[in-house]
Amino acid sequence: MKTRQVTKYLFKKQLPQIGVVYLTLIALIIILPFLLAAVSGTLSSFSIIDQLRGGSVSAVFGLYIFVVSTLSYENFKFLIQNGISRKTFFLKLS
Repeated sequence: MKTRQVTKYLFKKQLPQIGVVYLTLIALIIILPFLLAAVSGTLSSFSIIDQLRGGSVSAVFGLYIFVVSTLSYENFKFLIQNGISRKTFFLKLS
């Protein structure tokens, strides 16, 4: 069945994107404030737990969802050109 192939294709394509989002999230919320605290000399008051509480994890995931939704047209074009019907594609998005 083609829906299984489409699901596997979209999963394999979007899995590395999720990895990039996690690495960006770690860099923005933990590593960057740590480096700034080390440079400014306030490393003694730096706390990873406070950074995770104050970090905007949901904002980064919201940005990821926005980017993935804008890239869905590229997936749609590719799959339509390769014989996947519109109905099959939209079944996998919902």
